[in-house]
Amino acid sequence: MTISNMGVEIGAKFAFFEADNKTVVYLKDRANEPIELFGPDPDAQYAEVYELDVSSLEPQIACPHGLDNVKPISEVGDVPVQQAFIGSCTNARVEDLERAAAILKGRKVHPDTRLLVIPASREILLKSMESGVIQTFVEAGGMLGTTNCGPCGGGHMGILAPGETAISSTNRNFKGRMGSPESFVYLGSPETVAASAIEGKIADPRKYLS
Repeated sequence: MTISNMGVEIGAKFAFFEADNKTVVYLKDRANEPIELFGPDPDAQYAEVYELDVSSLEPQIACPHGLDNVKPISEVGDVPVQQAFIGSCTNARVEDLERAAAILKGRKVHPDTRLLVIPASREILLKSMESGVIQTFVEAGGMLGTTNCGPCGGGHMGILAPGETAISSTNRNFKGRMGSPESFVYLGSPETVAASAIEGKIADPRKYLS
C-alpha cells in the first residue's frame, strides 16, 4: 500500500500490486460488486528485478523538504520537534496505532511537544477505542482528532506555524505541506513519531522496543 502510494514520486502515473488474501478479505464486506482479481500477464517480462534485504536497516527519516532527502536516524542529529503527528492514510491503521501506543504506554509526551493522533477511518477509531490504544495516547498526553486528513495536507487541525518543526507519519514533506512554508517536516514511522514525542526531539524508537 505504501509503495503504491509513493510510486508517483519516482515518475509512475500509478502503481499497483497483485492483490493478496489480506486485500481480498478487506474488500469482501466493502465491495458492492464481485471482486475480480488481476495481475501481470503470464508472459510478462521485466526490465530489472531488485531484491532488497531490509532486515538490518535502521529507522529512516525523510528530512525537509523532499521525500528523497533520506537519512538513517543516526545521522539526523539533534532536532527538537514542536509537533509529533500520527495520522493520514499512510500510517494510521490499527497496527500502526498499536505499535506507537506500545512505546507510549506508561510514558508521557514531552512538555515542549504536542502529540496529535488521527486514526485513518471511523472503523479504525472504534477498534482502537475497544483495545485501549486510544486511552494510551490520551493518558500519555496526546490529543485525538476526528477522522480526516488533518494537517497532512496543510488544511487544519495541527498545521504548523512559521519556524515550527514536526515529525510526522504522513507521506509527503514538501515545503509548506503541513502549514507555513517556513516550517519543517520530517517523516518517520509511527514508532519514530511516538519516541520523538516522548523525548521532544527526533528519537530512535528501538530503545523503547523490547
